[in-house]
Amino acid sequence: MSITANTYCLDANMLIQAWQKYYNPKFCPGYWDVLTELGRQGRIFIPELVYEEITRTEDNLSNWLKASKIPVERIQSW
Repeated sequence: MSITANTYCLDANMLIQAWQKYYNPKFCPGYWDVLTELGRQGRIFIPELVYEEITRTEDNLSNWLKASKIPVERIQSW
């Protein structure tokens, strides 16, 4: 039996809302540690446009994302 790991795409809203409302690292640092680890494992990625949207400002989420090393991928439009 073979088990294939899925890869998941993160959108901007998922990161922004989590940071601002539900899983702020001050209260839930483990959530962000898990995202970092999933990125390291290649289980999650961020589209290039999402990365650019978040990192165009200099705030804590932007700094976290830059340091997280979550893979950034260019998504081809249809």
